[in-house]
Amino acid sequence: FALEYNALTSSIPTELGQLVSGQKLFLNTNNITSSLPTQLGGLSAVQDFLANSNQATGTIPTEIGRLTSLQAFDASSNSMAGAIPAEIGSIGSSLETAVLDSSLLSAASPRSICSLSSLVIASLSAKQLSGEVPVCPSGFQQLEVFNVANNGMTGALPSVRQWPAINYLLLHRNNFNGTIGKLEFNRSQHGQVTI
Repeated sequence: FALEYNALTSSIPTELGQLVSGQKLFLNTNNITSSLPTQLGGLSAVQDFLANSNQATGTIPTEIGRLTSLQAFDASSNSMAGAIPAEIGSIGSSLETAVLDSSLLSAASPRSICSLSSLVIASLSAKQLSGEVPVCPSGFQQLEVFNVANNGMTGALPSVRQWPAINYLLLHRNNFNGTIGKLEFNRSQHGQVTI
């Protein structure tokens, strides 16, 4: 279902949640001003959900955790507020890309993101996130991009030793403390690091 790059306004119809066999939902780059309806949790087969570059408000609904086939979620460049719901961890190992840049989301990143073991891109910059980067015992083996720049994150710099694929680590403009040595890079890791 593709409606991207239009001038659509108003709200997202709740009936979209009945498209149970649809694998793609592209609503990006419009003028949508409503919140994401909870009924979107019925999109059990959706793999790519793009709602970025709108003026969407409200919060990310907790029902996002029911999208267990979701591989890419982009809700960046909106006016959504509130916390990233802990239910996002229920998506599990299917989610590879999570982009929530430039919204008004706040609070700490939920520890439940540790369940997103297949993440390749996690971009949460220019938000009002606070707290520490969650320590995930099993690490993110496939994580290549981790961007929490321009937030209010605190605590020690995260150890990326358990992120063997990391290429871009963007941590600048936060309130991290400690020493740079705490990043604990593997010798094989390379790429851009901005602290």
